Amino acid sequence: MENRQRDTVMKLHFRILIALALALPASAQFAGHNLLGDFGLKSGSQAAPGFYAGYLMNRYSTDTIRGPGGGTLPGSGQRDLTVYAHIGLASWVTSKKLFGADIGGMAAFPVVNLAIDFPRLDFEPQSYGYGDTYVQPLNLGWHLKRADILAGYAFDAPTGRYETGANDNLGRGFWSHELSLGSTVYLDQAKTWNVATTGFYELHTRREGDNAKVGDILTLEGGAGKTLKQIINVGVVYYAQWKMTTDEAPQGAGKTVETILRTKHRVYGVGPEFSIFLPTKMDATGVKSGLSFVARYFWETGAVNKTEGGGLTLSLAYMF
Repeated sequence: MENRQRDTVMKLHFRILIALALALPASAQFAGHNLLGDFGLKSGSQAAPGFYAGYLMNRYSTDTIRGPGGGTLPGSGQRDLTVYAHIGLASWVTSKKLFGADIGGMAAFPVVNLAIDFPRLDFEPQSYGYGDTYVQPLNLGWHLKRADILAGYAFDAPTGRYETGANDNLGRGFWSHELSLGSTVYLDQAKTWNVATTGFYELHTRREGDNAKVGDILTLEGGAGKTLKQIINVGVVYYAQWKMTTDEAPQGAGKTVETILRTKHRVYGVGPEFSIFLPTKMDATGVKSGLSFVARYFWETGAVNKTEGGGLTLSLAYMF
């Protein structure tokens, strides 16, 4: 009898959570475009000059929503949500200089099964479709004796399907602009020990359909690692994300939603990374082409007004 009562209470809590999410899309903090876990070791370093074509797979899984105080909300643990992104990558670094830095850029073309625009578990991943396109038209890389510096500007275009209130969106429904600045510091003369952090600051336009606006978001990504035999990197990586300004509620949402939005979201992630670079062509001046593989996993903690779970990132890239 007690088990039946407990199950009934849990089901009721879960239904309440889902009802709130369906009725009030602003009942928790809105998400931006930053893909957590896509950078790790040497995040503040620009690649060597060349053209790179690649593929990145990101798998994020969660069954937990953390509320404004960081506590687990009712309904957590009752349903699993897994989101996949399969992303085609193109990046380039030239030998041309600007302010003493090498000029580069990149673009990402995602195919996803879902875009989580705010924390809830009743999303319905469907067949894959094209998401929002990421373009970094400019990044600048400086290479100092014991450190690298990387700065860039990027934007996300709302090319993925979006409908207000839908639970199977593939895009966010707004544009994002991203400014980034980071550095990799080498702790020994041979540059085998490295520590890196890169900051990404996101600004957003108003969302189509309901005129809501996601607040500014600051994300830090990086790690500390060791280079082995000049081709392998292993270490511990992290990310940390904070909402810096308050979300603006959808039109007609009312004071209750505005009050909920005042608690800005945050989340932290930590885990291991392994990467290897295999040269395929070299000459007297250095590496001309090669294949790189990166694997990293993050466990999330400290979430507020956000889902909390784990993420796996795998990537392959070929340097021409």
